Amino acid sequence: DRNSISVITEGSAGQSFAAFCNDGLVFEHTGTCNDGVGKSACGGEIIVKSPSGGGEKYGENVLVGNFTLFGATGGRLFIEGQAGDRFAVRNSGAVAVVEGVGEFCGEYMTDGTVLNIGGFSKGFGNGMSGGFLYQYDPDQKLHQSVSHESVLLGCVGDMGYGKEVHSHVVVQLLQWHFNATGSRLASKLLSDLDKTLANMAWVMPKALLQYQDSHEILKTKTRKELVDELSVSLAEYQIAEVKRAWK
Repeated sequence: DRNSISVITEGSAGQSFAAFCNDGLVFEHTGTCNDGVGKSACGGEIIVKSPSGGGEKYGENVLVGNFTLFGATGGRLFIEGQAGDRFAVRNSGAVAVVEGVGEFCGEYMTDGTVLNIGGFSKGFGNGMSGGFLYQYDPDQKLHQSVSHESVLLGCVGDMGYGKEVHSHVVVQLLQWHFNATGSRLASKLLSDLDKTLANMAWVMPKALLQYQDSHEILKTKTRKELVDELSVSLAEYQIAEVKRAWK
């Protein structure tokens, strides 16, 4: 069961809160945490709630330190406040919602999904090769903070056919975040979805196109290389089938 063990704490947590979190575990903390929250997590759920007294402006409600979700491969994280630098660096599968990040959010991500509904800084998505980032960007400033060599970006509300898919993801993440933390910001965004989606940016690594877009694939490989790759793959499949039948 995903809620087999609950660990509920408050106050000031130290380094690496809920590191190596696994399926069945739920860590719920009200207060602040140091660096490395949820690093190497592979499952479970981590919730960090805001204590009373925090401000609403960028930098006034920082709850966790740097390197949150470093190297995580799974699980969920919900933070009712802001994080430090390199949020979700090297994330390889975790899902997270946060209300503000520092520099280099999503750096070197290879998989997973992150939704940030607060402020941000430079280096957003640097070196990403997989996964998706979503950023609430009512001031249209995100394009100044991303590495255009690494990622593509656009508006969820302007995606046409893809709007339905990405809208569903954003709404689901906001609902999960509200259910976990009672976030007033998430509640506000859910109450006016048309406006929220019109101001929600998506960020996708260009590297994904090299495996999913035919035009990009043909730019990097010759027809002979593609035929050779297909032939080897087909031969390996047939050999495996023969071995299976022989056994």
